[in-house]
Amino acid sequence: RYELTAQLRRAAISAGANLAEGSAKRGAPEFARYLDIANGSLAETEHLLLLARTLEIATMEQWESLEASRSLAARLTQRLDQAVRKRKSPGAGS
Repeated sequence: RYELTAQLRRAAISAGANLAEGSAKRGAPEFARYLDIANGSLAETEHLLLLARTLEIATMEQWESLEASRSLAARLTQRLDQAVRKRKSPGAGS
């Protein structure tokens, strides 16, 4: 239980930290790289939440709340990634 919780925290923290770090980088290509890492951390978080639910470490109510937050973060991160990649693509106007 402790190890799963600790890994879940690390994955969630990593997602936010990579968004913050990437936004401070110069240029869309480097920001896009950090967005990829953040998306990976959010996918890891999804897996760990499912595992916590399967192992009955989290109640259904806890899982639903956490998964809703994770899902929203993933959707927003993916939209940001699409916008950044569009901006960096040839012929995108910048």
